[in-house]
Amino acid sequence: MKRLVLLLSALAMFMAMTLPASAIKYGTEDTGNTFDGVGMLLFADEKSNLWVCSGTLIDPDSVLTAGHCTDGAVAAWASFSLNPLDEFRAALGIPTGAPPAIFGVPITYDGFSFTSFPNTGDVGVVNLLSSPGVATWPLADAGTLDGLATKRGVKNVSFDLVGYGTQATNGLGLEGNKNFDYFTECVDGDRPGCRQDAFLWARYFGTVKLTNLNSANTAGYNVQVSAAKGTGGALCFGDSGGPILYEGKIVAVNSFVLNLECAGAGFSYRVDREEILDWISDNT
Repeated sequence: MKRLVLLLSALAMFMAMTLPASAIKYGTEDTGNTFDGVGMLLFADEKSNLWVCSGTLIDPDSVLTAGHCTDGAVAAWASFSLNPLDEFRAALGIPTGAPPAIFGVPITYDGFSFTSFPNTGDVGVVNLLSSPGVATWPLADAGTLDGLATKRGVKNVSFDLVGYGTQATNGLGLEGNKNFDYFTECVDGDRPGCRQDAFLWARYFGTVKLTNLNSANTAGYNVQVSAAKGTGGALCFGDSGGPILYEGKIVAVNSFVLNLECAGAGFSYRVDREEILDWISDNT
């Protein structure tokens, strides 16, 4: 089986200078705040390790994201700002003049595990202590995507994808970068192992084509979408948990790619499944 590369962005520290920018590769920055219900999430574990993902507000105080984002986290913060960095820093006690990001409690789907691939159960939620006051996005009905697959492939279907992930990567992936600080300005060659991801701290969106619903990597549980320059958008690190939108409703959450350059196929875990919708309803 091909190596799966999760899209979350691992962070070792947070207490430093800012690093320029990031999001859906080859996409468009959401300067018009079209997708204001899509936010950036900061997670912390018991050892104060930090990482970031994307997520979508599905009711006034609940955010849908990926299970590999919430897994292991004991705390979370959400920002729906076009540039959330100062809000995260304020939430951690660093004076920025910005309001702090909203605290939340992360919950991971009890069926989450990449050992059960392709049915990874890669779903999680963050229940916020207060509402961010932005638009919510509806979940698609169960089975929405089932009719899109045919014996010879898929119909000509487009999705909107949204997230705060990187625009570029140094190809080291999570394992090669887990000890480095995304929040320190990084100049090529200024220190060994300096991460060169173009992390913009901005929301981007793109329009992609449905590629496959029935391959060995999808099997009815995942959605494979186009992911190349000129195709409208591609998933990369930090986009995890962001939505795949079909006709204005969430059908999947961004989950994994197959290479460390974010240049290959992108995959999202389907939430238009009865057991997933029931779990979301029971935990939000």
